[in-house]
Amino acid sequence: MNSDTRHLSAAPRTGHPRRSQARRPENVVLGSSYMVLSLATTHHPPPTLRLRSTARLMSLVWLVLFLTGAWPLLAEQARLVVQTGHASAVTCAVFSPVGRLLASGSDDRTVRLWHVETGKELRVLPGHSHAVTTVAFSPDGGLLATGGEDKTVILWETVPGRWTRYFRDLALPIRSLAFSPDGKFLAAAGMDASAETGEVRLWNVDSGRVMRIEGSVQASCVAFSPREAVLAVASIDGSIALRDVRSGRKTLTLTGHRGLVASMSFSPDGRFLASAGDDRRVRVWDLQQGREVKVLVGHQGRVLSVSFSPDGRRMASGGWDRSLRLWDAATGKALGSVEADSRRVASVHFSPDGVRLCSAGWDSAVKLWDAETLKPLPALSGLAHRINAVAFSPDGRLLASAGWDRTVRLWGMRDGCGVRALGGHTDVVAALDFSPDSQRLASAGWDKTVRLWDVAAGAMIRSFEGHADGVTSVCFNPDGKKLASGSWDKTARLWEVETGKEIRTVSGHTEAVTSVSFGEYGLLATSGQDRSVKLWDTECGREVSSVPAGAEEGSIIRMSPGGKLAARAGWSKRVLLWDVEKKEAVYDLQGHWDTVTSVSFSPDGSFLASGSADARIKLWSVSKGKELATLVALADRDWVVVTPDGRYDGSPDGLSYLHWVQGMETRPLESASQEFRVPGLLAKLFSAER
Repeated sequence: MNSDTRHLSAAPRTGHPRRSQARRPENVVLGSSYMVLSLATTHHPPPTLRLRSTARLMSLVWLVLFLTGAWPLLAEQARLVVQTGHASAVTCAVFSPVGRLLASGSDDRTVRLWHVETGKELRVLPGHSHAVTTVAFSPDGGLLATGGEDKTVILWETVPGRWTRYFRDLALPIRSLAFSPDGKFLAAAGMDASAETGEVRLWNVDSGRVMRIEGSVQASCVAFSPREAVLAVASIDGSIALRDVRSGRKTLTLTGHRGLVASMSFSPDGRFLASAGDDRRVRVWDLQQGREVKVLVGHQGRVLSVSFSPDGRRMASGGWDRSLRLWDAATGKALGSVEADSRRVASVHFSPDGVRLCSAGWDSAVKLWDAETLKPLPALSGLAHRINAVAFSPDGRLLASAGWDRTVRLWGMRDGCGVRALGGHTDVVAALDFSPDSQRLASAGWDKTVRLWDVAAGAMIRSFEGHADGVTSVCFNPDGKKLASGSWDKTARLWEVETGKEIRTVSGHTEAVTSVSFGEYGLLATSGQDRSVKLWDTECGREVSSVPAGAEEGSIIRMSPGGKLAARAGWSKRVLLWDVEKKEAVYDLQGHWDTVTSVSFSPDGSFLASGSADARIKLWSVSKGKELATLVALADRDWVVVTPDGRYDGSPDGLSYLHWVQGMETRPLESASQEFRVPGLLAKLFSAER
């Protein structure tokens, strides 16, 4: 059978993803990056918060919203958004066809929708289990297709932000998506560059049926012509094939690139095709003549993205050399360039009116530019960072958190605010532990150091140095006189707290030591990525025993005070509370949208704090198995606290990262009643649940 002939075959309909088991009140939904709050709530807050009755509160809300002109908020659920932005590198960004919205995908596994004019974050779409690599709007903007490293394509309804279909027909990570000009077809390219393999799929959007393209198609990216049902499929060998979608016939083959083609863009009239890739060139093809007509030279590294302007007069490109470049499409002349990212520019795209350019890259922000001058415009971003560690102080007065922003923060559980930011680490902070008397705090980081802090003074006492690689874990011994630390250098080290002197190094793990913990009789327990747990005699440094850990990679386990409960968390994004004696799950705590990296019980066992790569700290009631609040640390000492029923508190500057969203419109925080602002909220929650 001819390899160019297309065959239609009905693919089995993809099943719906498993729905969340978490409690979902009819009137409230709390997400990792935003809170959905119905202003017609019937929730009765705890008496200690001294809020008015529901009837009186809602009467006031109606009145305030009517007088301020914000009454349309009541037409549908109002969502209180904490704008944090992506927590990791942004891999792709595109404007919607109308240009009011922008969608971005990231290594943090989420897709975010932004309001372009205000720069506000509208909603987060957390459906992928691995990095999101490509996004594409349908021609009418009603659908959004997203693809990622999980080899999955998800189709979303843009306005409600809910998925409608999963496509899992590709066996490789998704690298490129494109809708046909009539919106009836969706094409995807899957590729594994390291294995030099690629494949392409074409689906009917309405039916979900896959239309397989026969033959050996080593696809690296796809693009639809804007004028007709012609699909361009680029190959990892540098060739580009144009296919008529309806007949399945290959109409043209273009050769000239040396190496993989990473991106393609048709001119608005469909006559020209721009392509870019590993050979550091942007090539322009005349499809009527079937030949290359321009080669744009200027990039000093791999070109990852190319885009035609809506009027066809200009092109933009970006790549590994960190530059965003603008070109004259008619002459190929360079019109200007700017360093758009600290590491690489992964995606560039013109707005539909041609006024703006967006670029996405490793700086964790979507950047906007004047499309004529390349003058920077306000970026679409937030200030939150991945949380790697949380720890309650033994006296219950403080909660410490730390992560990718290299800063340790102390949250006052009794005065209700983020009281201090401790800066000193020069890389990611990976672990925290309080001394038994709560007066000192140890932090460990990827800068290969362990640092000791005076909690009351907020000052660093000393730094423990000796590890040859990043430090992953730290722990005080029961009397607070010694510290243990584990590292990527496959060792655990024992330190004298008062002097900073290294007592000894223990070696035995074949991979990174990910956890250290002191036990009885001076024993030290270590676990590692080799999935083994070892016990050490700290007096002589001798290994006492070693057993397989038997746990999934990335999992963490913490025992409650008294040992009746255990909390287990990890890649599953949830926290499971287990009854140790009965050996059964008590609560399945869901709410995080990324890996849970740390959990900590309060000293009396009433609360559990969880930190996550989604940049949030969640506070849970252990007895009720419910979420009490989400804590978000922003820049410096800025912070916000929000609850599932819509109450909030924060530092003055932190509150500037809160706003209301109705449908796809943004409104300032003041649009709703100030009754939702509860000063000292965290402390009141902490005392009310005890």
